[in-house]
Amino acid sequence: MLKARPLSQQKHKIRKCSSFSILVLTLAMVIFFIALLNIPNAHAAEISLAWDENSEPDIAGYKIHYGLESGSYTTVTDVGDSISCTLGDLEEGETYYFAATAYNEAGYESGYSNEVSHSFTGGNEPPVANAGPDQTVDEGVTVTLNGSGSTDPDGSIASYSWEQTGGPTVVLPSTSVSPQFTAPNVTQGGASLTFRLTVTDNGGLQSTDTCTVNVTWDNEPPVADAGSNQTVDEGVTVTLNGSGSTDPESSIKSYLWEQTGGPTVTLSNPSVVSPQFTSPDVTQDGVSLTFLLTVTDNGDLQSTDTCTVNVTWDNEPPVNEPPVADAGSNQTVDEGVTVTLDGSNTADPESSIASYLWTQTGGPTVTLSNPSVVSPTFTSPDVTEGGASLTFRLTVTDNGGLQSTDYCVVNVTWDNEPPVANAGSDQAVTEGVTVTLDGSGSTDPDDSIASYSWTQTGGSSVTLSDPTYVKPTFVTIPVDLAGETLIFELTVQDNSGLETTDTVSVTINDNGITDFPETVLTTTSPQGEPIGVEEESGGNYVSVTTVESSTIPEASSKPTDLIYDLIDMTVKVHTPGTMARVALYFPSPAPYGYKMYHYNRVARRWTDYSKYAAFNATRTKVTLTMIDGGVGDDDGVSNGIIIDPFALGSAPLYSNPPDNTGGSSSDGGSGSCFITTTAYGSSMNPMVLRGLNDNYLMLSLIAILSMLIVINSKNSRERKGTY
Repeated sequence: MLKARPLSQQKHKIRKCSSFSILVLTLAMVIFFIALLNIPNAHAAEISLAWDENSEPDIAGYKIHYGLESGSYTTVTDVGDSISCTLGDLEEGETYYFAATAYNEAGYESGYSNEVSHSFTGGNEPPVANAGPDQTVDEGVTVTLNGSGSTDPDGSIASYSWEQTGGPTVVLPSTSVSPQFTAPNVTQGGASLTFRLTVTDNGGLQSTDTCTVNVTWDNEPPVADAGSNQTVDEGVTVTLNGSGSTDPESSIKSYLWEQTGGPTVTLSNPSVVSPQFTSPDVTQDGVSLTFLLTVTDNGDLQSTDTCTVNVTWDNEPPVNEPPVADAGSNQTVDEGVTVTLDGSNTADPESSIASYLWTQTGGPTVTLSNPSVVSPTFTSPDVTEGGASLTFRLTVTDNGGLQSTDYCVVNVTWDNEPPVANAGSDQAVTEGVTVTLDGSGSTDPDDSIASYSWTQTGGSSVTLSDPTYVKPTFVTIPVDLAGETLIFELTVQDNSGLETTDTVSVTINDNGITDFPETVLTTTSPQGEPIGVEEESGGNYVSVTTVESSTIPEASSKPTDLIYDLIDMTVKVHTPGTMARVALYFPSPAPYGYKMYHYNRVARRWTDYSKYAAFNATRTKVTLTMIDGGVGDDDGVSNGIIIDPFALGSAPLYSNPPDNTGGSSSDGGSGSCFITTTAYGSSMNPMVLRGLNDNYLMLSLIAILSMLIVINSKNSRERKGTY
């Protein structure tokens, strides 16, 4: 049974078998429905039929009968002695009925075979999944995934299926269009959660898409509480109290008390929650002692509070009560925003505050709009990943000269934003070229991109030079007239582990070269001549270019006639330090006497590569053997990459003497040595040399035979003289 050529990517096969006879003819027929080809706009289809050959000895040919009703055939086609045919211009949406007859050399025709039929209907288009945009959220919030952007071009979506593919596990309803989950608690570096959406249409076809949810750590600062202000007599034991300090995450790491005003006293232990001291002796007006409490949590965020201990003279009632400063609540703000300090709750028993003075006591320096007003403003600075704490002291003075201070802390948090992946513009290229993917347009707004990762997600597989490079390269694959589109996904990650992705497509078009096998990658020389390249073993090429030979610096070792100029390849071996084989195909046989030459860019030297080049019998193909870090590798380093510029040419007119010292050539590699074998002083035109190679060989053989005859004759005469 012969196999018919497929007419489209969707194949439908129906087998019907029958036998029929008339006179002495018997025709056994099997009809295969191989494929249908729907032609847009024209509403036409094709069908391919094939049948078993009739066993009668005098069969002359076959006829195919068909129509739109069973047993009623309005069209007949004589296909000669072929046992297969393709019928075109059939209407989509119609059912056709087919039967066959055979006829012999005498013109007799058989009856109809068993009838077969086929209905022509259109194909199902797959859906397009859309998992929604990537998101960046805080821990503990409700996150909604969104697959509502998914579409189906010719039907409807039957089901949605969500699957978590990375990050801390969360619980979500997997079959909802827009499932929800709660963002998990994360550590300081945050976390990336990845999800895959699979949609299925009514015809069972599927499509997938992915999205990323970046969860950021939201560390809240502690709240310092230095206790209530106190008024005490001189000479008594005073206890400060920081036990009211709290932290949302219950993680206060340390306490630190500092005296910031008044006569100096000695604290029992400034690092405990409630230190003690003895109030000093004072004069009639008394004094105010101020203390600052700083609490630090496990994330190194800080908060401060102040308290005042007014010490009174116990011989006379106080004349003036000190004011009570209030620097306002501690704040947590983002970088780059306007911050307002608030001392408006400051009070004085006699309602006689004379002045306000704000002083920054810690953190990156900022400029207050006016440090002498009740509520000055400033712009929060840019900070690093750990954030920063800015501390401010408010000092208020009443009309009697008594003072009070209070502190506040402004915690500035780092707002890490995820990077923005940019895989570059979509490309359309011709088969046989080297393509460079470009992720250099990717950006990160704050802490820089830490890594790039390229993955091929669609089309026939190719080998990237290095998937972690910003701009990796690959060589296009052989394609037919329809071409092919390859899809690549770029994932970029910043220094905090947040990541985003982008995709790019590369459409490869046929270059029109048909001189070589289908598996061979084709390109052209700088002169426009077709060349083929094929990976045979050990590695994959990641770059193939052709270079005009006139651009290569002249050297005495340069071949005189480079037919296809220079073919420059970069091969990525499967294992560093191992061997790879690559075949070159030529549109016509390489002239006898022409060899493969390797060019070393560093030494600017050409070397005869015949020892590692094997031509086929017709000299239209040559297989080159190379070793990473050895022969044929231009960089001479065992790094997994072979850089190998080659050219087909004739021997150079002038050359350095052959190197017979046994040392390594400039190409390096396992102690191997290349020897250039050319004659000196030749000035013959290289095009003439190409045509005279065979004649030169014949003349050389004749000269050698003549020398042997002369030597033999001389020896004979000498022997006759001795007898």
